[in-house]
Amino acid sequence: MIKHLLRLFCVLSVLWMMTACGSVTPSVTVSPQSTATVAPTNTVVIPTATLAPTATLAPTATLTPTAPPTTAYWSQPLYFLSGGMIWLLLPGAGVPEPIATEGEVDCMDVWSGDNRIAYGTTDGRVYSWMPGQGTVLLHNVQEMADAPVKIHNVSWSSDGTKLAYTVAHTSGKMTRGYPSHPSGLWVFDMQAQWFQWLLSNHYATEDNPDVIQLRTILKPSWSPDGTALLLRYGYFESNGHFIFEPMDTPLDETYLHDLAKNGWGDSFWTRDGQGVLISAQYYGVFSDLVYVSRLTKESKSLIVGETEGVYVADAQELSEGIVFLSSNRLYLGNLTEQGFQYAPVGPASLCNAHVTSHVEWDSSGQWGVLVCKQGAGDGSPEEVHVISLAGENFDITSYLAALPAVPLAVLWGENQ
Repeated sequence: MIKHLLRLFCVLSVLWMMTACGSVTPSVTVSPQSTATVAPTNTVVIPTATLAPTATLAPTATLTPTAPPTTAYWSQPLYFLSGGMIWLLLPGAGVPEPIATEGEVDCMDVWSGDNRIAYGTTDGRVYSWMPGQGTVLLHNVQEMADAPVKIHNVSWSSDGTKLAYTVAHTSGKMTRGYPSHPSGLWVFDMQAQWFQWLLSNHYATEDNPDVIQLRTILKPSWSPDGTALLLRYGYFESNGHFIFEPMDTPLDETYLHDLAKNGWGDSFWTRDGQGVLISAQYYGVFSDLVYVSRLTKESKSLIVGETEGVYVADAQELSEGIVFLSSNRLYLGNLTEQGFQYAPVGPASLCNAHVTSHVEWDSSGQWGVLVCKQGAGDGSPEEVHVISLAGENFDITSYLAALPAVPLAVLWGENQ
């Protein structure tokens, strides 16, 4: 009896994970980190190249987060996904305004080239929206399906010519087999105005209903050169990370390269697109920072969390180096002859009373918007801050009172 109840609990957990969209994974508060120091450099070379030692990094001054966002220290607009709607907060404005969209929005992405928004709805449609031009339906996936579907995630290529999006069934039936049209990964070519189905989700079968077969494609992210996708997969008991390259033949998983880091949370391309940074291992007190080569798929540990007593989360490469979250602080690291060294940078404390989750950096890499979550609670964001590497920390939560719900996603646009 207990065994069956545990199996039921696991199935319900999988269904919850497969219907999530746009949310970010909370990190874990840990004990103080290593105090190794390093100076930021303009570029970070992650592979086997040896870098010269850098000067000692001096801690930046911490500013009191009292200035309101109407001061407009940052110049880029902010877009929020909240309550099935998209909201725009312009620089210097104190109140976000809704954008006219179609349907109940469940995920979005903003292409900074012209502030074009792609968004997916809970009823299986993909739209684009441009300032002054309104909404255009790109793909009605629901028309192709024999059961209800939703758009899981959307992602622009860096040049805005391609859109990747993922589709998931919402009926709860797990015995669909493989392939299961139209679930999985699609790509829309904006120039040719045509879409293509590339990968399918994995479902169980009537003959073998074991939930261990379940696999859902999550959060596609384009490489900087637009020729590969970094994918996160939701499995029965863990997450996985894959590079999909090339993307020539539909439903061909030969080119789906497993990065062999199942159970790990965050993954981001490096700036040169030649590697992937993986951090935030689930269900652990500590987590590592790992670099995986795009060419060889070999991994290199930059930080061993248990050895150094840290939980590394949300590691992303900016021009100054690799910035990651740990214990309510930002850390900046670079490779030196002594290995990967890092030190605290930015505000002395990021969240007021909750747990750091994800920083969305603007195109300059100087300003980030941070979502703080409840941690062990229900995962809903409780605070939103605009922060900088120089030490500024503006709590803009009170300025989002007009939003109907906590934001599922917060993204930067570009000041046109």
